[in-house]
Amino acid sequence: MFKIVGLIAIIGLVQTAATASGQNLYNDPVLGSLITAALENNPGLKAAEKTAEAMDYQVTPTGILPDPMFSVGLSGPIQDSWVGEPMAMPNVTLGITQKIPFPGKLGSMKNAARYMAEGSRRMADNRRFYLIADVKSAYYDLAYWQSALKTVEENIRYIDDLEQVVREKYIVGKGLQTNVLNAQKTRTQLEDHKLMIEQMLETTEQMLARLTGETVYADIRATLPESPLLPKQDLSSLIMLMKGNNPGLKKAETQVLTQQQMTKKAKLDFLPDLSVGAVYGIRHENEMFPMFSADMFTFKIGFSLPIWAGWKQKNRLSSARAGLKAAEYEYNDTRDRLQFMLSKSALAYERNRSRYELYSESLVPQTEGVLESARASYEVGALEFLDVIMAQMDLFNAQLEKQRSLADALKALAEIEMLTAKVEN
Repeated sequence: MFKIVGLIAIIGLVQTAATASGQNLYNDPVLGSLITAALENNPGLKAAEKTAEAMDYQVTPTGILPDPMFSVGLSGPIQDSWVGEPMAMPNVTLGITQKIPFPGKLGSMKNAARYMAEGSRRMADNRRFYLIADVKSAYYDLAYWQSALKTVEENIRYIDDLEQVVREKYIVGKGLQTNVLNAQKTRTQLEDHKLMIEQMLETTEQMLARLTGETVYADIRATLPESPLLPKQDLSSLIMLMKGNNPGLKKAETQVLTQQQMTKKAKLDFLPDLSVGAVYGIRHENEMFPMFSADMFTFKIGFSLPIWAGWKQKNRLSSARAGLKAAEYEYNDTRDRLQFMLSKSALAYERNRSRYELYSESLVPQTEGVLESARASYEVGALEFLDVIMAQMDLFNAQLEKQRSLADALKALAEIEMLTAKVEN
């Protein structure tokens, strides 16, 4: 069976994400439990979190000096020395050398690594908000299809009752066989619609199973809120929230900061690195030259010569500057793209919110009245049966549109919450 994990109490297990998700806007424990299961089990989110963890471990090593170089040397006798006499100076040397980058290089690299780690955390946050929005979207779709299935079944029962009425009239000679056939045809059309709804139900359940990291699933009772309050959204305020909170935009900002540090490092690469070392020589006793028998200590200091700067360091600096420009353009593109997505979601929310109010307050009640009047008129012979069928199908379509507009409004609201990283209590 599909595991519904813990309902309301377990939501607190993933505290940060659950708080930031706004998953229980209408206090729906089933939706809350599905979001919690996704946050705990979704492999894509787990991969993003582990990537961020791996990047965190890279920060400290980046700012540490390179490993020192240890060396061992062996020397043997010299047959012809510079003094013209044979010399025997067998010895062993033990040395250690440490490279010390020019001041500022290690700091720039560590800062770059820190910003990259921050970017990975932002990517994990972004993945988390997208996952929550996907779960909400699938859940609201599931709620719509379940509601639509109930609606189509009610309409099939209504058509069955209506067919019984026209059949009885036909039997006693007061009705037409055409009316019976029209009722049967309408029922077949509704049955075909029911098959489509059942297929969409199964597909949506499988989507929820994938998002929550499950491999099997069973029926989930999803519900759309009754008479929900769908507040209007101020686009300018939403854009401000998006610019301040969206983790994807913050990830693009960390890329700019990373490239700034890489550019600083590339400039410092024109300056020489220092190298210090020490060598300890263990020498054997030399009877011919006793002065060469004592152990010897040597200290070394040196620095790199950036003689290839015109080919190497210069191109690295050009590359870093180009990378910085690319990161700045990417930030602007991300900001504009997110703002467009937010505007699109806000427009979709407002459109569906208005449609839901229109269908709830006007169109569905009006269509119900038309159907009731049409059936009453038909029963007294004042209206054709086909008019009753048309009125019934109008009501069926209006009921579905009402449910669809509510589900779509809630899905658009979930997208707005995702893009603004909005915290709902």
